[in-house]
Amino acid sequence: MPHKGHIEVPRFCQMHDHWREGEMFESVAPHMGLCLYTVPMPNLKEPITSRDMASLYEKQLVATKSKSGPRYLMTIQVTPDTDSKEIRLARDHFWALKILPLGVTTNSKHGIEDFSDQNFLKVIKMAGKCDKATLIHCQGKTPNPLDGEEAMLGIVEKLITRYPKDQRFVLEHFSTEAGIAMVKRLRKQGFSVGMTLTLHGALKTICDTFGSDGQRDPFLKVQPPLQISKNRDAVFEAMMEAEAGTMKGRDCAAHPEEAKLKGWDEAPSGIFTPDEVDIPLTYWLFQEYGGKKWRERFERFVRGNAIKFHTLANIPSKPVRLVKEDWEVCVPTFPIVVRPFMQGEILHYRLAS
Repeated sequence: MPHKGHIEVPRFCQMHDHWREGEMFESVAPHMGLCLYTVPMPNLKEPITSRDMASLYEKQLVATKSKSGPRYLMTIQVTPDTDSKEIRLARDHFWALKILPLGVTTNSKHGIEDFSDQNFLKVIKMAGKCDKATLIHCQGKTPNPLDGEEAMLGIVEKLITRYPKDQRFVLEHFSTEAGIAMVKRLRKQGFSVGMTLTLHGALKTICDTFGSDGQRDPFLKVQPPLQISKNRDAVFEAMMEAEAGTMKGRDCAAHPEEAKLKGWDEAPSGIFTPDEVDIPLTYWLFQEYGGKKWRERFERFVRGNAIKFHTLANIPSKPVRLVKEDWEVCVPTFPIVVRPFMQGEILHYRLAS
């Protein structure tokens, strides 16, 4: 039974996470496990590109989880050398394919440059035949990084519409009004297309990366980058609407604090959004801005939409408990120090002890 004053919320489906490896995994894993499902991204230093690598990584993740820990939905990264036969043989060892355009984000040097390459198209076709989702990082290389997502929309739409309408595609951490509109349009046309949205994309803009001294905050450097206010507002609105196919993808991408402190130009891209921040903040946002049906929308966004879109088992799980209490964000990690999203800011709920 919950203690008096505790608020119970369902465990989230985190449909885009970065669990890292080695000491970084040890540092962040205790702050990421309060979910029902999690989708670990495969772009490690050596990308997960085969069934053997996916199985080994899954064993490493599972070995440290608690009894109530998440179910890992494993992914394989598509490279120019991926063989469609390997996808067929590996079908029991992974849940989805992940596509990264070449050179746009952390560990994407093995990404795809030509989205019309015949071998690549065969791989995506095989994913559909094996009933595997295809997760796409929709971002191109452009002179202005803020244009990267929109520059890829036509290429991605052409890719999606090549295949049967029931083949599942997810556009990851969408950050623009145009991208969100494309997903909604394709869904109306009957295509099985979803999108994941992030808290940082819904709350922060490019202006927030500039301090009063004019220096840029490397802890807000992320790919795709934080956008202008029009696009931030579109992400926030889509999150609050929580329409079918709109799913939570916190893109929890940790980097050592010391690496971020090198400054904007040298800092790696990624924002670390631990459970301590992610769950209370998401709950408060829906309660505050989700309207009369906020609870229904909240549960769709954090859990229900993902289960329905991907036909996942709705497994009974122990709820997460929150306490209504203001606190200043500080989340210590060990052995590697990682600074969390919203550090130093005040949240109105916290995880119960």
